[in-house]
Amino acid sequence: MADFGIYEDDTRSAAPYLGASFSTVWHQCRAAFCSWPQGRPLNHCLPELLVWVGSTLVGGHLWGAYLAGWIVLVINAALFRALARQFVGDSAAFAGAATYLLVPFDTTRQFLTHSGHLHTSITIFLVAALLYCRGEKPRIASYLVGAICLMTYESPYLLYAFFPVLLYSIRRAGLKDLTIHGIACLGTVLGFAALRLALGENRVEAAAGNLPTALWQMVSSLWIGPMTSLSRMTSFPFDIGIFTPGVLAAMAASGACVALGLAISTRADEQISRPLLLWLLLACAGWLAVSYILSLVAYPPTQIFGRRTSLHLSASIPVALAAACLFQAALQWRPSQVSRWTLAIITTAYLGLLGGFHYRMQLGYVEAWAAAKVFWREVIALCPDLDSETTILVVGPTRVNPSRVIKSFDISNLLFLPSFFDIDRHTPQLIWLRLLENQRYANTFSAADVHSIWRPKLGAMKLRVTHEDVILLKNEKGMLSRLESLTLKDGGELRSKKQTGWSVPLKGHETAMFRLVTGASSLSEFCRRSQADQQR
Repeated sequence: MADFGIYEDDTRSAAPYLGASFSTVWHQCRAAFCSWPQGRPLNHCLPELLVWVGSTLVGGHLWGAYLAGWIVLVINAALFRALARQFVGDSAAFAGAATYLLVPFDTTRQFLTHSGHLHTSITIFLVAALLYCRGEKPRIASYLVGAICLMTYESPYLLYAFFPVLLYSIRRAGLKDLTIHGIACLGTVLGFAALRLALGENRVEAAAGNLPTALWQMVSSLWIGPMTSLSRMTSFPFDIGIFTPGVLAAMAASGACVALGLAISTRADEQISRPLLLWLLLACAGWLAVSYILSLVAYPPTQIFGRRTSLHLSASIPVALAAACLFQAALQWRPSQVSRWTLAIITTAYLGLLGGFHYRMQLGYVEAWAAAKVFWREVIALCPDLDSETTILVVGPTRVNPSRVIKSFDISNLLFLPSFFDIDRHTPQLIWLRLLENQRYANTFSAADVHSIWRPKLGAMKLRVTHEDVILLKNEKGMLSRLESLTLKDGGELRSKKQTGWSVPLKGHETAMFRLVTGASSLSEFCRRSQADQQR
């Protein structure tokens, strides 16, 4: 955890709250409930709150925020095990909980933003489902708790809406219960949809404005999503890469934990009838399909790496419960002691392999952050004279990020610089120019294009570029240098502003981001290191 950093949306939702005062967090939470951004206020205050609590408890260090995110996952695993015990035996429930923790199709479990609002929405769903299982009176509270999912992240609410179908299989819910539950959930969803439309939430407006396309995407996601997530349950070993000592150690540690858990939990096993297990498996298949209905933001749900794999988040619950059911069925198929040991060894080996996979993913996060720190340190050192209107154009290969697991250079480009410099939040801009590897500038842009060019990967967002206020940087073999001029496509020339000293104050020692990136506790220390590096 000490080697993890800040990634993409974490620049906005995590970095400003590391060791911040309570008033800062309170202001963000109050603002979220006053404006209801995206119609999900908890989405915009839980990550900040989690980061603040975790980092504050350990003296403002980033690893405390990651520890808090890990605790959320552990709590979810414990709640899932309690829920799975409603359907299967104790050892099968433990196997399901371990599967939930290690599913390979969501590779963003280290993301602080996702720990704060995506995984807490799973916590809310699990609490609501457990309340629903306790009988008629707690179900009223269950509906209130379940509705909170729609204020956090919507997908887990689909799991809650279809949850009584699983209870129907063990005769704890009848047709009357299913009808009442369906009406209550439908009314809740329509109420929140109407609220978000009234607030002008763009995602709901986009879906309502192009209803045929939205319906087709929702329907087709019913099979595209499950095909992706289930295929990852078997194809992930091919993405682990070389079995390094670290990966092997992670596999051994994960397998040992699983073996110990299975050994402890076998004392409370019971028999489940085969028809009920078959119904549960069929219900889990349907549950898995409906968990993808809302995959409209990044359709189709086929992502296997990067932050968009969070689309598979809700699928982890039905997949884990199906794994618990399969474990229970295998346990009852041959109840001999030899069969139990064989099943335990196979389960331990498979989940251990999953543990090695996640360790390899975590190494990818570490590699991405290490590259990001080098890049931004060089940007700070090379651009001490920027101002609020400056545009930094980076020419050369864009392959700075060595990791395919998570990006370090994308939307965060808009957020990093304002966290270093005491300037307007939305400027200056840093833009990658997609030039040829051989550094020939024939395929760039003309002088007429410089005033209004397109930012890569940000759709139709146009940026203003002023000729007199441009800093040109060249990336060559992962090292940055400052250019005096750039030849344009039409033969013209774009000149970089003349470099001066520190003309704009760094926020420097006042921000956690500065300390994280530079490793320096003050501006003077960073300047001293930069000068020493330049001399070398």
